Amino acid sequence: ALAAYFAPAMLVTKHGAFSGIGEALTTILISEIGDKTFFLTMILAMRRGRILALSSALSALWVMTGLSASIGVMLRSLPSNLIREAWVRLAAGLLMIFFGIQSFRERESKLEVGPECKGAQDEAECEIESQLSRSKSQSFVIDWFRFSVLIFLAEWGDRSMFATVTLAATRSPIGVVLGGCMGHTVAALLAVLSGGLLEKYVSDKAVKVIGGVLFISFGDPICLVIITFIRLDASRLALLSSVPLLKFRDPDGTPFLCEEGLAVIERLPGPVCPIAFVGDGRSGKSFLASRIAGEGTFKDDDSDVAVTEGIDVVAFSSHPGHILIFDCEGGNNALSKSHSIVTVVGALLATALVFVTDGKASEAAIEALARMLEERSLIKCDGTGSLQAQTLFFVVNQNRLRYGEDALEKILAADHDEERTEIRKLIGAAYPEGRRQFFTVPDDSKSDFEERWDRLHEAVREAAQPLKMGKLWMTGPQVVQMLRCIEQMLRTRGK
Repeated sequence: ALAAYFAPAMLVTKHGAFSGIGEALTTILISEIGDKTFFLTMILAMRRGRILALSSALSALWVMTGLSASIGVMLRSLPSNLIREAWVRLAAGLLMIFFGIQSFRERESKLEVGPECKGAQDEAECEIESQLSRSKSQSFVIDWFRFSVLIFLAEWGDRSMFATVTLAATRSPIGVVLGGCMGHTVAALLAVLSGGLLEKYVSDKAVKVIGGVLFISFGDPICLVIITFIRLDASRLALLSSVPLLKFRDPDGTPFLCEEGLAVIERLPGPVCPIAFVGDGRSGKSFLASRIAGEGTFKDDDSDVAVTEGIDVVAFSSHPGHILIFDCEGGNNALSKSHSIVTVVGALLATALVFVTDGKASEAAIEALARMLEERSLIKCDGTGSLQAQTLFFVVNQNRLRYGEDALEKILAADHDEERTEIRKLIGAAYPEGRRQFFTVPDDSKSDFEERWDRLHEAVREAAQPLKMGKLWMTGPQVVQMLRCIEQMLRTRGK
């Protein structure tokens, strides 16, 4: 099961905006033929006309497909400290394989029972008769609504519903919805147009066998577990907790990269989506970083001295590749020695830069942000274009004041002396409108903490785009090469 944690990386190449459309189409089509809703549509077409049957079936099945895909997306979007995407993927694979085995078992059970048992068709006929007895004098609209609800309820909890949920949890929801709607449409058309002919020429046994094979073949996480398990070694467990990436040698304070952290990054196949937490010391950066990666990932306590020295890193799987979080040593702490260059390293690598200050948006925090940008400009190591795509999140953690969402815009537009105006111009030029956001997070004991945190979390995850070299996604080894280049420049630029 631990091996499944790394499985999504092996699926990167087939994840696109429309991934899953073919799987959803074939799975839904095969599972629907001979199913209860198929017979409901077929019998309704014979009793009340094809237009009523087709419109009722498609409206119900399309709504169910959209609802099921939404449930799958919600599962995948659960906070990473509650559930990781890899576990959703593994559960999806197990569920698909279960449905496949169930299809084979249904086929066997239908061979054992006598010809007097028709299963889904008998159920469908009973339900249609029940509805017809109550709707002889009703209008088309009322009949349409009644039969749409009937088909919707018949589909609820069915295999095709759970198949849509599991596919949407592991594939593109757009592709799954399109493929699912196409599969339902073809099945409904077959039911309406062919009626009993399809049942005559395509045996229920064949449908169950084909459906079982499809469900099992789409349960790919199990295969990935086996493949990945063979290649798994104990050092990969480093991905489950933070490790040191950049530290400083005593007594001269020379920066150096830690092999442990480099090994974690180098194993990532790409794409790599980096998030850096920088800003004031003792402002809660490690706490916020752990809220994304998982509780306790980064060391965090309430001591008055710095908890993080240098940079710690953690990586975890997240569509379309891996999230890489850098927890950077803070500055502006009177009780601890700080290395301003650490913030610069984080700012060079991240596509989502989270600048954290404590309590309020102070002028000192604005100056620290501007100083970081000035020092970053001295290191010419951005051949990736990540700086042009980087989004700034100015976060006031444990906020004590009332700020509007436009607080950062007001701060940057404020008219001050020449020096402070230049600082604001520097920040505004580095992060133009659309690539800078302002958030406040109250103390975690406050009632609105979760709401505020969820907004920040969602925005950061959305902004954490893959690092690119030109138009191609960078891999872990390429990120390591970039880090080594930065290390060489750090030794000549200072601490």
